[in-house]
Amino acid sequence: MAETLTGRIRAKYEVLQGDKRIAALARLRIGSDPVHAPVLTALRMLARRVQSLTEEHAVLTAELDDLVTRLNPGDGRPNGQDGRTAHHRQAQVIAVEDDGASTASAMTCTHSLTSTAR
Repeated sequence: MAETLTGRIRAKYEVLQGDKRIAALARLRIGSDPVHAPVLTALRMLARRVQSLTEEHAVLTAELDDLVTRLNPGDGRPNGQDGRTAHHRQAQVIAVEDDGASTASAMTCTHSLTSTAR
């Protein structure tokens, strides 16, 4: 029975890509079937977590970009006009704000955020 459900889920959702697939899975209606409910619940919960993490990533990236631009505005031109974005200036800001151990964690955080955003 689970194979039938798996086949139906694949057929219905494999045609969707990226955000459309995640949004559709996040809206899944579970129903009352005790065999299928756990699988559908897990898919819906996972899709909603992906949406939440994507939103958190966007908010944190925007805040980090704003902070970096304010702390290290480059040559005074608006972001991007000097050939660099806030992502490029982050390493410089961290070097300027060097205070030992917190620098290593800031670099790790900056690298994680910027490497996934590209």
